[in-house]
Parts: sequence; C-alpha cells; structure tokens
Amino acid sequence: MNELRFSAWLNGIAAKYGDRPAITCGQTVTYSQVKTYTLRFAQRLIRMGVKKGDRVVLWAVNGIDWMVGFLGTVMAGGVAVLMNYGLNGEDVAQLEKLVGASWMIVGGNKVSAADPNAAAKAALDGGIPRSIFSR
Repeated sequence: MNELRFSAWLNGIAAKYGDRPAITCGQTVTYSQVKTYTLRFAQRLIRMGVKKGDRVVLWAVNGIDWMVGFLGTVMAGGVAVLMNYGLNGEDVAQLEKLVGASWMIVGGNKVSAADPNAAAKAALDGGIPRSIFSR
C-alpha cells in the first residue's frame, strides 16, 4: 500500500489548484495560500515544542483560522482534538483531561468572547501548560 504523507498531499493540491479559491469565510484564500499558512503554522508549532503524537485541542469557530490550525497541527505531527466552540470552559477542561491533551489552540468561540480569561482558565483546569491564542 502506498503511503501518502500529508505534506505531499498538500503540495499536490496546491500545485494542481494553486490560485483557485480553497476557502471562503469572510475572505477567500487560495490553495497556495492555504499551503503557505499551514506550513508557517506547522513550523511555529514545532518551534514551540509540539511533538509527533501530542494531542492538540482546537477550540475555535469554523473558518480560515480553524482550517489552518487543524492542518498545521496535522502537518506538525500532532493529533488534532476538535472541541465544539459552543462548549463551556468546564466541559472543555474535562475533555482535555480525558484525551490527555498537552496543547490548546484557541480562536473565537462563545466562551472566550464573553470572558477573555475563560480559555486560559479552561487550559489550566484541563492540565494544559501551553496554549496558543489566536485573535
């Protein structure tokens, strides 16, 4: 069975569809831009210490940042753990413990929009020492 690495898949998609719209959510980004943003984010995660197999919680609303967070986590070797952006902080903390998450990427969500400290509290209560906050 041939194994296709994620980076090879993303490179192929960007080479084939380059300037075509890939995601439209408030703004439009092309496949080439998705590749560039994903690679940058993956490199950032690796520099910060994300290792292969690390569980990385993604707690954000759907959009371009969410997609880049997901794809970048996978490219960095992490396991993306997707949280519903409507969950409250206590539920997120419990789920973080349950899955053994060691990182958290936070974007816009209902809880952190209402309380800017809620995401940091959820990470701390969930035993996550390292968080990446977006917007």
